[in-house]
Amino acid sequence: MNINKISKIDEEIFETVLDFPDEDKIISLLIDRNLPLVLLIDFQVGNYSWQHFNISGFENIDGMCRSISGDILVSTDTFVSLHKKLSWMWAIQLEKEPPDYFDFNKIKGKQRYQILKDCNFRFIMESQPYGGDYVKVITQSQQLLQQAIDDTKA
Repeated sequence: MNINKISKIDEEIFETVLDFPDEDKIISLLIDRNLPLVLLIDFQVGNYSWQHFNISGFENIDGMCRSISGDILVSTDTFVSLHKKLSWMWAIQLEKEPPDYFDFNKIKGKQRYQILKDCNFRFIMESQPYGGDYVKVITQSQQLLQQAIDDTKA
């Protein structure tokens, strides 16, 4: 792992690993309020206690759950207001929704990044749910990564 160093991982795609960052500060830096969507990969809401949930979609389900997990596409405003309340592994800010077949955990390398470029992604951020030692950030902007590194060191 190259801590606080920018690495090129694909054509026009760069990453860095930030050591003990302030996640709120990094999200504030990365987020673009003009892009409408954030895709959360491996998100979880709830805990191990039975709670009332109302789930809308294909069917309206009203019941008790211990937790709900999966991938979820939310508005940027929703992400900004809820990111601390949800457990999530990856957040990807997008201009348009990804195709239905896009599975972040299965599609890797050039194909993954081409799909995300087609959705005009701004960043991919790996988090350690409920805090952790590092955060990985992937973006097309070396300058944005350098600013994140500089902010982490400050």
